[in-house]
Amino acid sequence: MADKQETKEKNNLSTNSAIRKINLKNKKLTQLLKIKKKEKFSGLSKNLFQKSKTFRGKMGKIFYPKRKFIKQRKNFKEGSIVILLGAKFQGKKAVLLKITKNGLFIISGPFSINGISLRRINPRYVAPTEIEVDLFELKLGFLNDNYFNFLKKSYKLYSNYQKQKLISMHRARQLAIDDYLKKEILKNFFLKFYLKSR
Repeated sequence: MADKQETKEKNNLSTNSAIRKINLKNKKLTQLLKIKKKEKFSGLSKNLFQKSKTFRGKMGKIFYPKRKFIKQRKNFKEGSIVILLGAKFQGKKAVLLKITKNGLFIISGPFSINGISLRRINPRYVAPTEIEVDLFELKLGFLNDNYFNFLKKSYKLYSNYQKQKLISMHRARQLAIDDYLKKEILKNFFLKFYLKSR
């Protein structure tokens, strides 16, 4: 009988001490229970209550999730001239035509002056300027993310006829935009030389 009472007292003491520790630390049950699960791509253990932002591939490379939307920057306006900072067109100037819903910039050189064709570009690799070109009469409703995504997919088409048709349509649109931009640029004598400079 005496042994049973001693064991009960010990059990009560252990439960009381555990409850006191939880009350003192003010921790949730989820923080105390760390259930570990092995990830598919790595041998590292993971807490299920924390969201993993990265995962490792087979060769140990870290992959980050892609951002769908890019934060829009305030300094840029449609029609302003921008300076490109990328490796291919570093230091060249172009006209900002439109900002898409995803936050990407649609620019044009124009091609006849600058050698920069109608394209999308990440705003990270662009610097703003105060010089602007009037785009009031230019219709740019067709230029959006879906249009450029469709052009990307067209390169994977098997039939050459469809590829050439899409490329010719894109070039015709580019020529129409470039002609309008040329007229506006030639109004200012120094603007043409500024766009050519690097």
